[in-house]
Amino acid sequence: MVLFATYTSELSAQTYLAQKYKLARSFEQSGDFVNASRLYLELYGSDEQNENYFNGYIRAMKEQNKFSAIIPFVEKHIIKIPTSDNYTLLGELYWRAGKAEKAETVWAKAINAESNSQMTYENLAMTQISLRLFQKAIDTYVLGRKNLNTAELFADRLSQLYSINGDYRNGTREVLILYAQTGNIALAEGRLSALNINPDAEKYIYSILKDKSDKLAYKQLFAWFLTSLDRNEEAIEIYKEIDNERHSRGRDVYNFALNAANDGNYDIAIKGLQWLIAKGKESPFTVSALFKLAKTTEMKFMQAGKLEGETAESIIKQYRSVIEEYPDTPTALECTYNIALLYKRLGKLDKALIELDKLVNLRHYTRYKVSATLMQADIYFMKNETDKAILAYKFIVDVYKRSVKEHNQALYSLAEIEYFKGNMDSALAHFTKITLNTDSDVANDALEKISLIEANKNFNKALSLYAQAEKNEKQEKLQNALELFLTAAKSSKPENLYDLSLIKAAKIELKLGKTHNSIEHLSELLKDKAKGIHKDYCLFTIGEILFTEKKYEQAIEYFTKLLKEEPKSIYNENARDYIRQIRNRTN
Repeated sequence: MVLFATYTSELSAQTYLAQKYKLARSFEQSGDFVNASRLYLELYGSDEQNENYFNGYIRAMKEQNKFSAIIPFVEKHIIKIPTSDNYTLLGELYWRAGKAEKAETVWAKAINAESNSQMTYENLAMTQISLRLFQKAIDTYVLGRKNLNTAELFADRLSQLYSINGDYRNGTREVLILYAQTGNIALAEGRLSALNINPDAEKYIYSILKDKSDKLAYKQLFAWFLTSLDRNEEAIEIYKEIDNERHSRGRDVYNFALNAANDGNYDIAIKGLQWLIAKGKESPFTVSALFKLAKTTEMKFMQAGKLEGETAESIIKQYRSVIEEYPDTPTALECTYNIALLYKRLGKLDKALIELDKLVNLRHYTRYKVSATLMQADIYFMKNETDKAILAYKFIVDVYKRSVKEHNQALYSLAEIEYFKGNMDSALAHFTKITLNTDSDVANDALEKISLIEANKNFNKALSLYAQAEKNEKQEKLQNALELFLTAAKSSKPENLYDLSLIKAAKIELKLGKTHNSIEHLSELLKDKAKGIHKDYCLFTIGEILFTEKKYEQAIEYFTKLLKEEPKSIYNENARDYIRQIRNRTN
């Protein structure tokens, strides 16, 4: 009976302690650190060897910033349990209490206590990092390497710490150690980018990577680094070597060319694609390269504003040569679609329709057939053949329900036609239906139209003028659209329609190359609506126009005014970028 009573008493005590610990944890999790620390200390008094009680008390006291108060407690505890972790903790408390020398002494004891354990150095360094003692953390990791006799240990942490300290030499060494360990090229690229902080760092990293580039793995890293420096002429030669060494049959150069084209480096992309095409049919990427060459050439001339006449015909000829050499392939269909798109951009709508017919009349389903049908409908609308456009849009809605993007766009276009006709109630119903599908790309556009119609439903004449202006804009009758927007602005009683009309007019003036008129319209808005919701757009756009005209001092005035008067504007980041560009050019 005595044994049973003793056992029951011990069990009861354990249950009580467990409940008390659970309550302490509950207080801590709810942010009541005063009661948490009180309970943890009481629990610690019942069992000073229990790490949960000790650590709980330390956590709760730290949360109250009572660092000095717990130093005697930890000093007493460490006499009984002199572990590396406890010395690390005591050193942290000394440091937070402003006792740097004592902290250094105790941290040395932390290492001596368990010098053969990797975790000793990890825990101490992480504590020092939390105190922003980055150099001390570096010293701890370096000492760990020495004591553990492992020269490549802690490369991950050291590469980050050297980067924080701006030590690109040691940082580069650690990144390359880490790269050798993991083979993670994306990680290595990110770390080297962080270390490339000035021209000296760039030269150093370049020289190290170049020296190692006789090995394929480092050659890849070197080629990436050259690309990051916009030294694409050098980079492409390295990618050719990589391609040959890996027997990639053009893959590496093709990927390089794609990335270059995406970054707007069209000339070097064209050079890479031409190298690949010269390989002929031995490369599985030749057909894709032929298409991409035509597309990249098109993008190059489009960016330069010279996509017209003989240049455009030359690009179309490139597309047709791919179709002839690789008929009945997805690439051939893509080329046909791009020819149609190019004709559309050039305003040669009938020629575009001829190309689209080839895709629309395909027997089998392809994404190009659906896209072609949508473009065909758009062109009918541009040609003011509204009935044909409606039939084509309805066909897409009824037949191509699985082609979600085109299906939703067709629905939106049908709603828009009702809006252009002035059938606002019908348009509103159509736009509302579109918004029910929140995943739709055009749902936001539909919401904007609903908002516009609802806000101006009592101003039929002004809204009708604005809708007619938008119709002419969509049909690329820009001069007609401009005149209608300006008329809508003059006749608009509702403020928001006045604002939108002038903004639209300013955008069209820009397209027509009349920058002075564009600035005038935006300035009018700023004058009349000094606190309007479009103020930030007007300030930014005027600044951007002045920047393109190299009127840098005036541009800075507008960008600065934007940053000062509209601190939450979505345009502020771009405005700061323009200011930096101007200062770099004028310094």
